[in-house]
Amino acid sequence: MSIEFPCPGCQKTLRVPDEAAGKNAKCPQCGALATVPPRSVSFVSGPASTPFADSSATPPPPPSVGAGGNPFGAGTPVSSDPNPYAAPSSYVPPIAGAPLGQYPIRPTPLNIGEVLTFAWNVLKREMGMCILAMFITMGVNFGFSMIGNVVQAVVAQSRDEATRMVGLGIFGVLQIVGMVVQTWLNLGVAKFNLGIARGQRADIYEVFRGGPYLVPAILASLLIGGGVLLCLAVLLPAFLTEYWLIVGIPVAVIGTLYISFTYSQFMYLIVDRGMGVMDSLNTSAQIMAGNRLLLFVLGIVCGGIMLLGLLAFCVGLFVAIPLVSLVMVVAYLQMTGQLSSSDLR
Repeated sequence: MSIEFPCPGCQKTLRVPDEAAGKNAKCPQCGALATVPPRSVSFVSGPASTPFADSSATPPPPPSVGAGGNPFGAGTPVSSDPNPYAAPSSYVPPIAGAPLGQYPIRPTPLNIGEVLTFAWNVLKREMGMCILAMFITMGVNFGFSMIGNVVQAVVAQSRDEATRMVGLGIFGVLQIVGMVVQTWLNLGVAKFNLGIARGQRADIYEVFRGGPYLVPAILASLLIGGGVLLCLAVLLPAFLTEYWLIVGIPVAVIGTLYISFTYSQFMYLIVDRGMGVMDSLNTSAQIMAGNRLLLFVLGIVCGGIMLLGLLAFCVGLFVAIPLVSLVMVVAYLQMTGQLSSSDLR
């Protein structure tokens, strides 16, 4: 008997013996490393009722490399087949957007040092493609901003009321379209970063493949924004008292941050797992339990990285922006248990 599973890099189906379960396999086509799953894991079935792993399940043993670099351990035969990785004739590709989505989510404490180190190593390996992805998103956003500025200038100089109203309407539509396009690109960048963080080949076209996730991402964002507004509405009486400065503002800030960090992983869950609106929000809340403060500290560190980029005559932003983007993706992968501490070292 053998185990078949998709390569996380090129999606080629790999075939290994049952004895290789829990060990590392290297794809002969693209060189990506993948952990061989248990035989009981299915890769073509629909999503399970819960994305979380059973806490009582015994985790697979750590991978070992035997003499000669055999990823399946010393003295263990890989296969009697001359090509154990040969793809079967009837190959069913994994669900798009979730190359490793078949593995259960295991909420894991965030390790800031490991995340920063791993993200930096990924950036060094794919520096050119990461900077190109940054320029694409910045260029598109800059284009919409320039068009909006032109419309604003025309409206400001016009003395005709009808022209002003039409101009304001166009400006409003441009703002909405710009936010939608920005969300679309952010989803594409998340998909791009998830791929390279997993050792896949950098594919710049991933930046433009956020369309399938756009509607649930926008709806989830609106729900989070509504939660923030509801929090502020509840705290409104505190702003109407003489203690608004020492009570109202701090509580409002803490409440807003709590909501934002609790549901901060929804976008990655939508892109990585193809989750719907409520599933992504509920799963994010479970992942972030115990990780909110750690992610807040990581956010402060990322702010420091951006500041250093600005101080380096703004040229440093060419490195700081892609690095921060990768740091957030690697943090997601660690908090969901998809990258262990041994992987991150």
